[in-house]
Amino acid sequence: MKGYAEIRALKLIGENLKAKGMGGVFLDYFELTKPKLTLLVMSTCLVGFIMAPGVIDYLNAIYSLFFISMIVGGACALNCFIERDVDSKMERTRARVLPSGKLSPNNALFFGIFLVAIGHVGLFLAVNPITCVLGLVASVLYLFSYTPMKQKSEYAVYVGAIPGAMPPLMGWTSVTGVIDVFAYCLFAVLLIWQLPHFWAISIYHAEDYESANIKVYPNQKGLGLTKVYIFIFTIILGLISILPVYFNIAKPHFLWIALALNIPFIIQSSLGLFFQDEGVKLKKWAKMYFYASIIYLPLLLGGMIFFK
Repeated sequence: MKGYAEIRALKLIGENLKAKGMGGVFLDYFELTKPKLTLLVMSTCLVGFIMAPGVIDYLNAIYSLFFISMIVGGACALNCFIERDVDSKMERTRARVLPSGKLSPNNALFFGIFLVAIGHVGLFLAVNPITCVLGLVASVLYLFSYTPMKQKSEYAVYVGAIPGAMPPLMGWTSVTGVIDVFAYCLFAVLLIWQLPHFWAISIYHAEDYESANIKVYPNQKGLGLTKVYIFIFTIILGLISILPVYFNIAKPHFLWIALALNIPFIIQSSLGLFFQDEGVKLKKWAKMYFYASIIYLPLLLGGMIFFK
């Protein structure tokens, strides 16, 4: 059966190459890197790079962003390889290139390993060792801890938030070579932001996660407690976001930007507490919170850059 599956996969790839040409296959590999997620991650890395003290070395910036993007894209490709069976069970992921048979798992595996390896070697040789080490820690946690843990515990989200918060730290260290107070502030903002962001997604796609046996708060702790956690961690995020002013890293004017963003965001997070645990309204609220969080983060980080 395994041999048949491999032959079938190769046949599908051959048909796909013939039908779409090299350009279409390139797009399939590009999709493996989860380009939207990679772009979001790299934007936070860029914030760390810009906020770091000193004169910008543009050649170093090119090296850093290029090799970090290879690590991120490669890790995403390896995540797709590891979760290909899980993805085939979920409505929103079954059309991805591996579950749909557009690429073979082995090709995805080698592609991911290649990107991750080149990215780490490049960081070590062209940037600095500490940024390489941070990338290695993020990759190991993401692939060998967070990814398998998702089907065992709803607490996997806390582990996954660590590699998700590493890119701004890596952007900072690629310039300075050290980790200091502001680097930790950036790390903390990204770490906490991810938690309610993901919990909102897990409310909206609760049935999908249940069908794939992925442990998430709504299905393990209940929708009521998940809403409370979203509210509490949004408040914590608001408090952490003003730390740059407290440590004199951002100008006092940034405080007004932070307040202008955090007050409506906290209000938005509280609205879910008034909806019943089941129903369309709760899912609409979760979807709105998800989009609000996507708007909130770049505006907050942009404010930090502007009032540096």
